[in-house]
Order: sequence, then C-alpha cells, then structure tokens
Amino acid sequence: MALIDVETGIMYCGDDEDIYRDILEMYIELAAESREVLSNALAEDRMSDYVLRVHAVKSNSRNVGAMTVGDLAEKAEKAARAGDRELVLEYHSDLLKMLEEAEKEAAGLLE
Repeated sequence: MALIDVETGIMYCGDDEDIYRDILEMYIELAAESREVLSNALAEDRMSDYVLRVHAVKSNSRNVGAMTVGDLAEKAEKAARAGDRELVLEYHSDLLKMLEEAEKEAAGLLE
C-alpha cells in the first residue's frame, strides 16, 4: 500500500510538480534526521524536543501527501504535548517505520 498520495502532495504545492519534487527531496533529507532526533528525544525524556520534531514530521508528511504518516505523527504529538509518555511509546516505533517507508517511497518517486 502506498503511503504517499502524489496528487494530494502536488495539490499542496499549488499544482506545481517541480515544487513537489523539491519538497520530496527535502522530505527524504529530513526523514532520517527526524527518526534520530525523535528517538534521542524520547530516550532522553525531552518531550518538548519530541513535540517540535514530531510536529514537523506531521506537517512535512502531509505536504508530500503522506497523510497516514501525518495522522500518526499528530497522535504522537498530542500524546507528547499531554505528557503521556506511555502513549508516545505506543506510537513511536510505528511512526519510525512508517516514516522510513515513506522516505523510501519518496525516493522511488524521484527516480
């Protein structure tokens, strides 16, 4: 199942495919970094840092059309804002997996 809805992503880029390609490239660059930052923030119990990065993941994912990733990031963000570490932990590993899959899918779209 595809995680990225290209039509939605292009729509969010003002129907400009060149801009969409640029956004996909940035998404790929930020995905690996985001997984590391999220994992470190969670391991070091820095929820404010987790909130900041997961918010960015939510927005960036939705911008490329990865709505499922964005929705899960939103759940993790809400849990982190509420200080519910247990709920964040429930979402975290799935979010990392989905983010990695979306990164690979984005790379495939650029080929």
